[in-house]
Amino acid sequence: YLPSTLPTNGDSVHWSVVRDTSVTPNAVYIKVANAGSSTATLDFSLPFSVASTGSLTVLSGSQNESNTPSSPNAVVPVTRSFTAGKTFTLSAPAYSVNVVNLTVA
Repeated sequence: YLPSTLPTNGDSVHWSVVRDTSVTPNAVYIKVANAGSSTATLDFSLPFSVASTGSLTVLSGSQNESNTPSSPNAVVPVTRSFTAGKTFTLSAPAYSVNVVNLTVA
């Protein structure tokens, strides 16, 4: 666990930051849950350098959306690369779970 400060966004955005030292180079995972009904824009400022590219996996849907036997892929995770650095901005969609994967430089 790495210490972090939550924004003043009420109770709708929650996150944790962890560093995996069992891999070389070390990995950092930032997990963000947005339970709110609108996109949350979060600015991160890390106390260490990371690689210039990271990956972001997002699982999101409408408030009542779910997978069912007749619609098993209504809500699926989507992974993409993004430009990372010591500072970066994340837009967490409404009703989403987001996992940022960074490599320590």
